[in-house]
Amino acid sequence: MTNQNLNNSKRIFILGAGSSISHDDSFPSINVFFSKAKELGIDVKKEHPELHKYILKNFGIDTNSAKDKINIEIVFTSLEIDIERTQEASLQTIRLQILKLIQSVLIKLIEKIRDKESDLSQFAKRLDPKDTVITFNWDVLLDNILSREKFLRWAYNYKDEDISKDIPNIYHTFIARLSGFGRGLISEIALKPPYTAWDNKNGYFLKLHGSIDWVFCNNDLCRAFGEGLPVKEIGDEYYCASCHEMMHPLLIPPVLNKQYRKYHLIRRIWNTAFKEVETANEIIIWGYSLPETDFYSAWLLRNARQSIERLTLINPSVIKGEKEKKINKAFVNHFTNIFKGKLKKDSIILYENFKDYPGNLNAYEKYGIKF
Repeated sequence: MTNQNLNNSKRIFILGAGSSISHDDSFPSINVFFSKAKELGIDVKKEHPELHKYILKNFGIDTNSAKDKINIEIVFTSLEIDIERTQEASLQTIRLQILKLIQSVLIKLIEKIRDKESDLSQFAKRLDPKDTVITFNWDVLLDNILSREKFLRWAYNYKDEDISKDIPNIYHTFIARLSGFGRGLISEIALKPPYTAWDNKNGYFLKLHGSIDWVFCNNDLCRAFGEGLPVKEIGDEYYCASCHEMMHPLLIPPVLNKQYRKYHLIRRIWNTAFKEVETANEIIIWGYSLPETDFYSAWLLRNARQSIERLTLINPSVIKGEKEKKINKAFVNHFTNIFKGKLKKDSIILYENFKDYPGNLNAYEKYGIKF
């Protein structure tokens, strides 16, 4: 018996850094966080001294230097290897300081552009209740557009009424079914019976790499260990209500070994993403470049091979050349090779920008670029 529910079509949006940059071009890609921190007036040497010393010692780079570029992915990978090798407490402090730096950069940027109308705003308005959004982004731009603050006020008051009737969207589904708050709802306390086929009629909001507003308890003896909870005030210090130890930011760093199984929320999210992708008829990938070292994401996409009927890429990189624009086959093939032998060329549609994407299958011929 197949896991796919053949009575329901499924559209999945996969969002990368390009969707946030489309909202505001001041948002950084993964390899310019340190320069963006300096631009925003964040003194890494002063605010995160152990991290500054680690980078100076291991890479010979002063974090306050304007000329030296620091790739946060390389720094984080080096740090994770050191932690695995020695388990020194000081290295955990440095790791926490990197996460705090990521938080502070994104918080400052979000504060500057709050309530800005953008492509993401239009995107949210086009979402169907059955659509699922899978995002690799840490920021809360889309979360805020999806009424994050209103839903969190509801969650923190521990009310069990279904406010999704007033604001039906996928952020509510995340709060009530996936986050740690769901464990306290009457509808989620009882174990549900096992299933044989995935029901894909619901839409989900799935942040695969965590979020700057999520915290978790790191005490493995606590009943709340590994559970992820979104918080209202990002960057504040929070303590676990069960064991009273300080909670940590729940961000998955840009490293090869992402340790998804360590966090209960992240594991639930990845399992849900797998089931959703497995039944996807159409996948729309916006602003994501699928790095060659991101084996997890390639694996996730590969699970759509049995059901996928259409692939849409929204990214300036689908086109190369300024005067005589041509399809960038090297970039596009990076994705289409995953579905080799499953998708015909006329089922692959390309857009340079989200504003060109109509969200209407009948409009593809007019606006889209056939691969």
